[in-house]
Amino acid sequence: MSEPGGLLAFLVVSLVFPLGWSQLRPNQVDHSDRLYPLTGMVRFLYFTGIPYLAVLLGLITLEQLGLTGLAYFNLIDWQANLFLELQQAVTLLLLNWLLDSGLAIVAGGSALIILVAFRWGLVQAGVRWPPRDLAVVDIIYLALHWAFYRAIFWAATGDLYLGVVLGSAAVILEWVLMAKMRNQTLLSPTTLLNAVILILTAAAFFYSPNLWLLLPFHWAMAVVMARPVYVLAHLG
Repeated sequence: MSEPGGLLAFLVVSLVFPLGWSQLRPNQVDHSDRLYPLTGMVRFLYFTGIPYLAVLLGLITLEQLGLTGLAYFNLIDWQANLFLELQQAVTLLLLNWLLDSGLAIVAGGSALIILVAFRWGLVQAGVRWPPRDLAVVDIIYLALHWAFYRAIFWAATGDLYLGVVLGSAAVILEWVLMAKMRNQTLLSPTTLLNAVILILTAAAFFYSPNLWLLLPFHWAMAVVMARPVYVLAHLG
């Protein structure tokens, strides 16, 4: 297990930063239904920089983030034949993904089927959701951000199950804090739909902790929840 103090510090920074940014830069913050009040380079550094720094400090590993196989690139001998070294690293990476693909397809596919059934049930119940803007980069940011919280608790407890449960709880806590700070309702369509995706992707990650392979399923879930209601209604 990693150093609890360092992990706690990163958790607090990650939770507090969006809140502080909302207060420090109120004129540059989008107060719409977006989950995170960050734009541009600030958003990039928040979602990718903080996890990267935690990895560099040895508090979490790439595997705990779900970035399985990247560690092979740390074994590259930069003084040797670089092309051959990169080829070997990529081969090992793809082999690792191949070994994980079976569980990932079953876990991610099951989560996607459950989501489609859930969305269909909402349509049949007369629930109407507004269409959502869909950006691939936002999906990647969210997936990495959620994986970061799971990694923190996985590293702290040494237990993947606790990492998944407590990490998901931390994400929801973050949403609650941001909603309170920005005087927004927590029960917004954006938050509720992302909560469903959060729970399903977390469950899939527990059975197959390979973020690379689960990203397509995360994207597919976001697409399903972003589609106009009448399209899904015809499926029934």
